[in-house]
Amino acid sequence: MRILECDICNLDFDDESFDFVLCWNGAAEAAKELVRVTKKGGKISLYLVNRCRGAIDLFIEDSALALELIKSRSSYVKNHEEVYKVVSEPEGRKLLEAEGIKVLGTYAVCGWMDVLHIQEKVQNSHDWDEQFFMQTAEMVLRLSGEPSVKGMSRHLVLYGEKM
Repeated sequence: MRILECDICNLDFDDESFDFVLCWNGAAEAAKELVRVTKKGGKISLYLVNRCRGAIDLFIEDSALALELIKSRSSYVKNHEEVYKVVSEPEGRKLLEAEGIKVLGTYAVCGWMDVLHIQEKVQNSHDWDEQFFMQTAEMVLRLSGEPSVKGMSRHLVLYGEKM
């Protein structure tokens, strides 16, 4: 297995080069290119910025802009000098389906350590208790599929198969 860092909007690979494509940033802008390099029947996993959470985070600073972000069809948020396109769950599905991807699942990703209130000494530990780790992992996985958690998550992960 090789891990490569590339410009995801202009990949230097032949069509249908990969069985699995995983993209953690900038996926909305590059969906067409990422799908192009995925083999038919191959899997793709894209990490997208959630429009709803973007608006929630922006609300304290600028409530009018937050409302516009929720209502807008094409919006971007800035985070640490980088700009990301934001999508809702239905927009993310539509984006992939338009490129010939059958969406198999949508999952929520949000700074779980902020949400689960795990004791600070446990968070900072380099040696977690295996039982506690398994319980935490199970809780995160179960919550990631819940509609209410998807709405509040910072990011969405869409997983699909190229048809």
